[in-house]
Amino acid sequence: DGIQVENCRIYNATILGEGTNMENVQNPDMYVGGIVGSSYKHSGGDPTNITNCSVENSLIEGIGNENLEVYVAGVIGGVTWTGVLNVSRCYVYDTIIGAKAYENQTTHDHARAYAAGVVGSTISATVNVNNNAVIDCSITADCNNSNRSYAASIMGSIYNSANLMGTTTYN
Repeated sequence: DGIQVENCRIYNATILGEGTNMENVQNPDMYVGGIVGSSYKHSGGDPTNITNCSVENSLIEGIGNENLEVYVAGVIGGVTWTGVLNVSRCYVYDTIIGAKAYENQTTHDHARAYAAGVVGSTISATVNVNNNAVIDCSITADCNNSNRSYAASIMGSIYNSANLMGTTTYN
């Protein structure tokens, strides 16, 4: 049956993730989401389903120091590998969503910041986003290397495949 997340409501919350890569681990990621941080599935299997959830009047923020890729979103920060994620009938309302990443100016590492209303990132996964809404939200991404900041109303980063159907953004 996979993972089922249904009928959740986050209201008036502060959700903050912050990290520093002190050991110079290659390609470290940080995921922050209003409902789910991230979903990892290393083999096909059953999908992760997030249905009928809402995030309202909240602050969702990720701050990465030194060589971190930061993914932040109103519903789920990210999904990776070969899994399937279905997000349907969720809404994010009157919420501030922010991703910040800071490069080390000496080593010029690969810090990146991604922010989105629904899904922060998908890497080698199939994502279906159906009938969701992002309403009156502030969505920002900031990196001290401005070429590495990405902000979007629905999905921050897509690597593989995504289906966006009936999803609306109002501001």
